[in-house]
Parts: sequence; C-alpha cells; structure tokens
Amino acid sequence: MIYLLLSCSREQTYPPVPFLEFKDYAVSQDNTQGLFTVKFTDGDGNVGLDDTDNYSPFDTASYYYHNFFINVFVKKNGVYKPFTIYNTQTQNYDTIVFKYRIARIAPVSLNGSLKGEIQTAIDISLMRPYLVNDTVIFKALLYDRALNKSNIVSSNDIYF
Repeated sequence: MIYLLLSCSREQTYPPVPFLEFKDYAVSQDNTQGLFTVKFTDGDGNVGLDDTDNYSPFDTASYYYHNFFINVFVKKNGVYKPFTIYNTQTQNYDTIVFKYRIARIAPVSLNGSLKGEIQTAIDISLMRPYLVNDTVIFKALLYDRALNKSNIVSSNDIYF
C-alpha cells in the first residue's frame, strides 16, 4: 500500500534528480505493518510510473519495473548489516528488500517540479520471527522515469 501527498505552494525550483528526506516511521495498531514516510522533491516532475509504463526499461523483468526500494539493515555488534533470511529452496541467504511501484505523479506547478510525501506499508510481520530485541533501520531510494537515482535516506533506529 502506497500513499502520496502533494503540496501546492509558491513556485520552487528543484534539481532534476529526486531528493528524499526521512519523515516518519510508525507501526499499525495490530503490529503487522510499518508505515514508512519520506518527503521528496523532483525538479523535472518525472516521478512515478503508469500501468502502461511496462516496456523496457520498465518491463516486469527489469530492475526498474519497481521505482521505490526499501532495504532493511539490522544492527549486530554495533554495525548495521543487510538483513538476510535463509532460503531453503536456494540454500542461500536472501537480502530483504521491499520493492514498490510508485504511481505517476502529475506536476502541479507551472515549472513541472514536484514536492510531496510517499508513505509505504511494510509487512513487518514477515520479519518479526527473525528479529527479537533487535535494532533495525530502513534505507530507501527512488528512481524517476529518466532513471535518476535519488539519495539514500535512512530511518531512525527501530526496535523489534
């Protein structure tokens, strides 16, 4: 589940590369979903993909089919390392990455720039059995339609 909030205000100019800023992390009342919220800006207004954006490089086999990624890191001995879970089918450890496809956002300013928030729901119930009294952080990044990669933004420490 993804929520977008856009704001209309005086004309501002932003760089064409998306910029993210961590805003908030909250847990649902039933303790199964984490709500991860970032603020974003994009100067050329090309954030998001339509359902029709399914040809290369946005086809289902492409890395860029998804445009918003949240990586999970767990703190071990004072150092954050990628959170992995053992995959019995492949006999390997898989890194946990939540992938989202943010819908196309229409610019509301005359200069085409965008400013808003992206809120994603993370299924933390999948991680709970593996995280007992652990500290994690989420790191997110966004690609626009020109394949410009945003900065990587980190959450605050989250305690499981």
